[in-house]
Amino acid sequence: MVKAKQLKVLSAVSLLLAATSIQADVTTGNVNVTAFAALNFVEDLAVNFGQISPTAGSTCVMDNAGSVTGPCTNVGAVQTTGQITVSGLAAASNVLITITGDNDNNNVDFLASASIEMNSGSAGAEATLSDGIQSAPLATTAGAAENIVATVYGTLDVATALTGGSNYSTTYTLAVTYQ
Repeated sequence: MVKAKQLKVLSAVSLLLAATSIQADVTTGNVNVTAFAALNFVEDLAVNFGQISPTAGSTCVMDNAGSVTGPCTNVGAVQTTGQITVSGLAAASNVLITITGDNDNNNVDFLASASIEMNSGSAGAEATLSDGIQSAPLATTAGAAENIVATVYGTLDVATALTGGSNYSTTYTLAVTYQ
């Protein structure tokens, strides 16, 4: 008889729990994000080695100050490092920078290097890049958008014999990637 009473009590409790459902409310929240704006690249100065010997295998090397060694001449004071300014960099962001020269050109090849300066007002270059090697992450100053100024220089090689008096050009790529 005790068991029957326990079963009745247990049944009554179960029925009571089933009759009084627990109410739960559900809501959905929103998630927002804004993508970084596109960067703006401006080539302020083109790299110029001046004149070079037309012989295949001729090589000239330009340093970050624009000094050139090798069989290049500076007729008309045209030898100069290049400069690219990158603007629109988001505040408090990190970037990786890579510079790569055109090393498969039919006439002249360029192994690019660059000195990178960020966070205007800081002294000196924040990174020195070699052809195809990515920088360590570089950070903008917290709370302020910054520009990147890349001074471009490197090594120019004559891949095949050039025609005297003709102009030749090649390219390089500066890539800036948010991290």
